Amino acid sequence: KNEELKEHKRTSAERRHNHIPPRPSRIGQNRGRKIQRQQGAGVDGGKEKQLAERTRPK
Repeated sequence: KNEELKEHKRTSAERRHNHIPPRPSRIGQNRGRKIQRQQGAGVDGGKEKQLAERTRPK
């Protein structure tokens, strides 16, 4: 049983090592988008506000 565990540990470590993280530039863009999306949680929600702006009479 111990041998199996050792084997599993080694393979998982290799897997972690082989994983290539995304390019930093992409990470920055995604973070910015996430923050913008969260901003709609205030008194006037984001989606509702957009809808109101779109449907207002001209």
